[in-house]
Amino acid sequence: MSAVDPTVESSIEGQANARAPGTVPGSNDDKPGLDPLQRRWVEPIVSLGVLITFLLAWTLSSQLRLISPLVLPPPASIATEIMDVVRAPWFLGDLVATTTETIVGYLLAAVVAIFLGVVLSTFRRLRRIVYPYVVVFQVIPSVALAPVLIIWLGPGISSKIGLAFTISFFVVLVNTIEGLERVPANSLRLMTSLAASRRQTFLMLSLPAALPYVFAGLRTSATLALIGALVGEFITSTAGLGRRLVEFSFAMKADSVWALLVLIGALGMVLYGIVALIDRRVVWWRA
Repeated sequence: MSAVDPTVESSIEGQANARAPGTVPGSNDDKPGLDPLQRRWVEPIVSLGVLITFLLAWTLSSQLRLISPLVLPPPASIATEIMDVVRAPWFLGDLVATTTETIVGYLLAAVVAIFLGVVLSTFRRLRRIVYPYVVVFQVIPSVALAPVLIIWLGPGISSKIGLAFTISFFVVLVNTIEGLERVPANSLRLMTSLAASRRQTFLMLSLPAALPYVFAGLRTSATLALIGALVGEFITSTAGLGRRLVEFSFAMKADSVWALLVLIGALGMVLYGIVALIDRRVVWWRA
């Protein structure tokens, strides 16, 4: 066996014993933690354990009559009702209607908000003129806007798309402007010293720097768009999960209401997960 250089061995030991800045010797942070592979499995297991504990406590409370079935049915009843709802002949049509309203409104909001955010960030004077009106429009409750949009766009799918657009638009706009404003000044000066054009500076510096902020807004607005579509369906609609939810509420079908809420929550998680996946693929350097 070849001998190990004492200098190299000392360096290796020093690196092994090195602590992160601010770490107190003997503290938990000073002890070796879980490796990434262990964390990858431990965290989901802990989350699953919390969910199982919650469901068991919920079931026990229902069996002991601590919670009225009209207020919160037991998990087994809701699970059975979920299967019945999914197999119902109306479910697929309502799911497609709500999903279409959500996605179309969301995509329109994303395109318009990102474009307007770039314009307002580039032209500061225009931003000072336009931005206050955008804020005033946003602070109006979405439920109050729904009747107005129905008058303008009619009771069909257009008003639901408009409401999904309205609710999800502002978040993307604000995050786009914030991301473009956070570009480091030193980097901008470097691009200027390299005689880069405004187009090159935007594509090579400003846009990549703003993308994490933009996608943060896009992730949030994905669920907001779903809420907007549902609010529109609550008021007037011939199809959609929101309309069906109102019908079940008036009929006092608690099992069906909670089953539909679980399915709507699952739809929101799917939409959020798709945007998060695109985020990880596009903003790859952040990982």
